[in-house]
Amino acid sequence: MKTFVAIFVSLILMLIVNNSSAATNSTYTYEVETGDVGTIKVTASDKATAYRAAGNECFDRRVAMYERLRGEISEERMHEFAISCANLKW
Repeated sequence: MKTFVAIFVSLILMLIVNNSSAATNSTYTYEVETGDVGTIKVTASDKATAYRAAGNECFDRRVAMYERLRGEISEERMHEFAISCANLKW
């Protein structure tokens, strides 16, 4: 009986340790296709962080493309880009 209890407790501890280590290593990949700056693919620790990083990447790409094609960007245009990149599909 003592052997059974020892094995049972060992299995439970192994399951707990395995589940906790798997939870800390999980990642979320967010991918969205935007018409003007292409596909944005971001991997992060959770969905909200990945979504936020994709919005930042979208904004950076749009500003870079605008400045490459048209020169210096106005504050009003940057505001429009920020709004559009903040409203990516969830």
